Amino acid sequence: MVFLIPITIYILFLYLGKDAWFWATNVGIGNLMLLFSSPNLRIAEGIRKVGYFHWMFIWFVSLASIIFIPGDTLIIRIIRCATIFMIFIGFSVFQIRIMKELSKTKK
Repeated sequence: MVFLIPITIYILFLYLGKDAWFWATNVGIGNLMLLFSSPNLRIAEGIRKVGYFHWMFIWFVSLASIIFIPGDTLIIRIIRCATIFMIFIGFSVFQIRIMKELSKTKK
């Protein structure tokens, strides 16, 4: 995780140009949500909690972005697909954590 974020942001700035701030900010927010929503701040435990339907949604949205988000080249579309994938993993772990906390308060 320590090496993944800077490398991803570097690749974003290298290939995306003016849109890099938007994508880099979203990746940073998604990764922070993943880190802080994971049990005991262990990312692997947080990712293990993501269910089958969440994974299907993440893959569908990520791969659909190659087709539906316009880009200059295939490389830019693939980079955007990878960033959307990372963002939605963080959001899914965050959602699972929130739903777990809400179910505790209802009891």
